[in-house]
Amino acid sequence: DAGNDGTDPNMHEQEKYVIADDLVEMTVDWTVDSADRRSAKFENVVFAGDIVDDWAEQVVADMAAYQKGSPAVEYADLDEISALASNDLIVLSDGLFSLLGGKSAAEYAGQLEETVYQIIDEAGEDAVILVTGLPYISAEALGDIPMERVAEYNAAIRAVAMGADVLYAN
Repeated sequence: DAGNDGTDPNMHEQEKYVIADDLVEMTVDWTVDSADRRSAKFENVVFAGDIVDDWAEQVVADMAAYQKGSPAVEYADLDEISALASNDLIVLSDGLFSLLGGKSAAEYAGQLEETVYQIIDEAGEDAVILVTGLPYISAEALGDIPMERVAEYNAAIRAVAMGADVLYAN
């Protein structure tokens, strides 16, 4: 992806964000277009997971810029399926604590897949689910965990999103 050359209004510029002191800078490429899934503006968005703070500000700012207005923002626990499913946009940003706690990528993916399908079953037809990958994590923050495990987690999270036909952002 060469980035936005200014000729395509639907293509978003790449932006760099510093996630936290112990996490390295990452680039977020907002090229996901939900026009094929939803034509109306998002009125509300809910964030759930252990890395929502890393994504919430970015998502809301981008939505405000491209929708010309900010949605109402809520936060919920991943196990509050009804609270999650009652929103237009459901952003699931999770997995960091599982990674740092030693859970395998396959085990975490099974847990995430169960949550995603519960939300799909309960959410309205116009709801859009966005599953985010893990941010890039510095070696210092990972400790003894090899960087390959982060890649395994992101691959597993992306596979869940693709299998459930929900949006994925990294």
